[in-house]
Amino acid sequence: MKMMSSANKVQSKPNSIISGLRSAAAAMFCWDAGTLLLFLAFLMSFLYFDVLWCLGSTFTPFSHPPLYVGAIGFSLLFTLPYVLWRRSWPCWTLLVSLQIFFVANLMYSRTYMEAIPLSSYLIAGNLSEFMPSVAASLRWVDLGFAGLLAGAVVIYRYKCRNRRPAAAECPENRGGEAICHKMTSKAGFLADLAIPVIITIAAFPTPGSFKAHYAAYSSAAYSYRNGPVSYTLFGKLLYDSMKSLEHISAAQRAETMAFVKSRPRVPELPEGAVPRRNLVVIMCESLESWPIGLTYEGHEITPNLNRLIADSTTLYAPHVVSQAKGGRSMDGQLILFAGMLPLAQGAYSTTYPRSVYPSLQQAMRLDRGARSFLFTGDKVKVWNQEAVASNLQIDTIISYPDYRPEESYRGHRKHVGDRSFMQQTIEKLRGGTTWNPGSPALIQMVTYSGHTPFSLPEFERDFTLSGTAPEMLENYLYVTHYVDEALGMMIEYLRSRPDWDDTLLVITGDHEGLAEYRASLASSAKGRGVVNPEPMVPLIIANSPVGGRFDGIAGQSDIYPTLIQILGLQDYKWPGFGRSLLDARRPATIVDPYGKVYGSAATPADSAALAAQRAAWTHSDRILKFNLFRSWVPTSRQSY
Repeated sequence: MKMMSSANKVQSKPNSIISGLRSAAAAMFCWDAGTLLLFLAFLMSFLYFDVLWCLGSTFTPFSHPPLYVGAIGFSLLFTLPYVLWRRSWPCWTLLVSLQIFFVANLMYSRTYMEAIPLSSYLIAGNLSEFMPSVAASLRWVDLGFAGLLAGAVVIYRYKCRNRRPAAAECPENRGGEAICHKMTSKAGFLADLAIPVIITIAAFPTPGSFKAHYAAYSSAAYSYRNGPVSYTLFGKLLYDSMKSLEHISAAQRAETMAFVKSRPRVPELPEGAVPRRNLVVIMCESLESWPIGLTYEGHEITPNLNRLIADSTTLYAPHVVSQAKGGRSMDGQLILFAGMLPLAQGAYSTTYPRSVYPSLQQAMRLDRGARSFLFTGDKVKVWNQEAVASNLQIDTIISYPDYRPEESYRGHRKHVGDRSFMQQTIEKLRGGTTWNPGSPALIQMVTYSGHTPFSLPEFERDFTLSGTAPEMLENYLYVTHYVDEALGMMIEYLRSRPDWDDTLLVITGDHEGLAEYRASLASSAKGRGVVNPEPMVPLIIANSPVGGRFDGIAGQSDIYPTLIQILGLQDYKWPGFGRSLLDARRPATIVDPYGKVYGSAATPADSAALAAQRAAWTHSDRILKFNLFRSWVPTSRQSY
């Protein structure tokens, strides 16, 4: 009898283990209908965001395991309040907030090609200045989130809410069948949540390992935009926060400053060419090269720019790769006036407003005592423009309060239209309080009418297109023609000044403008062969001591050294990260903000230059982030 009793005990031990495992499994995966529904609502929202994001890039992330681990883990986390407190409203609030968060980032990515940087959430008030562009970034497919929400609410109301007892817990199996409409076990659900947490910790045991994986994945050729999908938007924010806490080592500082000092000097102008003493720069919002010189359905789109380019004293480069990134227009100003490259993440003007950098404004002040002026119809608070103007050493800002809000075609914004902006700016220049003839000056003007959604009322259009092309394409052509008309007014005024012969006029786009529309417009029946599938802005330098057409590949970073050379400022300490268009040693390649290479490295010298261009993005990021130029920028005229 003792032997049988002992055998029964031995036999019952594995049975009890198996029974315990079954109970644990039942507790872990036995969810009530409400839990399952809310979890699926969160999970489908994550996956729907991933699909919409990848429509604009590549579906490569869907083969990346962290996408699924992250989506499941956060969906479990957001469902947890329902399991813990037996109330559904916290989860519905989280679901609505999450979907708004997703849509906001999708809208942002359609213009800026990335998710909203962590630092930009602190300046969300700037959105009030860009509401038409915000509205234009919405898509019908975004309503899918509302559909998911509505469907989940309806199903919960009629299938889940009335089926669960008020305080019942999910029982153990009865005859091998779980009663899954009962309440979910809290302990079991926490065990479920622990699974993706454990997988994540195993994959990224330290914060540094996550940061390294995210950086490596985001820099890959086919996934540079897809970190917010592969690691979720919360992973992107975590990465941003880790980047913001970075410190530069002594070795990195030395490496960057050595790279800076190795930059080749800007060459002097060819013999006989006379540098100009004044500089006027007009940065046109979202102006691209392809409409210039275009006759579309019998209509000349840019007659004034066409005449300017035809002048023998104009230097024209149509193939300038847009290198602006998250700061967009502000990046364009940084590249042109400071010869720098944008931050890897975010906008330098708001993230590092105290960083110091060189500028054309300072170079002209040190060389010839020139005063500098910024004319803009925008408010100085937008993108922290006032701080940037101070860093660039701009003397005077004429901005939004100084202009009458005429030709305001964007609803409540009341911003001055480009044609009125130019008329009013001419009045100010003629008034004698800014730029007097004979006094050296740098004048910067920033237009705005070319901003998305490219809206121009019919009564302002000089012609009517057939309506057979995509609406966005026709709208862009209407606005570009309107901007060209405004530019014609300023060109005529500048040519009438007695100091025109000593004035250099530069007209360029602050960045490309078509963003996510480019591929569809370039491949459409009416856009094929018209719209450039590559993001190119024009560079028009009128009254240049060296005229002609530059048909090679250039980058926006090449504008700064070109102007340094043409203005005779080659003794200024900072030559910029680009190379002058007139420099015979310039490379045959250009690298855009996302690592794409334009042109080809045909020689070993080109290959070395390409490596240097890639490195320049890292070094410029360090300079801005860690203010490495604060003791290096010259403060008085000096030669190097």
